[in-house]
Amino acid sequence: MQFIEIVLAVLAVIVVLILALVVRRRILLRAAGAVDMALRIRVGKAGGGWALGVGRYAGDQLEWFRALSLMPRPSRMLSRSAIAVERQRDPDSVETWGVQPRAAVLECSVDGTLVQLALTPDAIPGFLSWLESSPPGSAQTHRARPRPV
Repeated sequence: MQFIEIVLAVLAVIVVLILALVVRRRILLRAAGAVDMALRIRVGKAGGGWALGVGRYAGDQLEWFRALSLMPRPSRMLSRSAIAVERQRDPDSVETWGVQPRAAVLECSVDGTLVQLALTPDAIPGFLSWLESSPPGSAQTHRARPRPV
């Protein structure tokens, strides 16, 4: 009987963790300016390195929260003044498993480092508007407007 109790306890912990992840994601997406967004963590790895998450616009920062984490703080923060969109492209066949369905990849330069973001077509105009809407007098990096896919 002890084996069954251990299995049930492990299953209960797994269910609680899954529920916690779902509740956290819903809370993050409920905030104004939050969208589903994948971020490519390891750009050099062919087709890999993507992590699903939630992006949230918070003033001049893009906060990115990893989907499979319970951390209350963002995993990455990108400053609006440091982001320059270089181009927009469709994910290649190997990348499609790691990004949202119908997503497009934005290749960005962040302080000279390549960062790739995958957003749905509905979220891209909001991201580009956020980039272009910095307050008057703030330092701006030249941004190339990507052509639609």
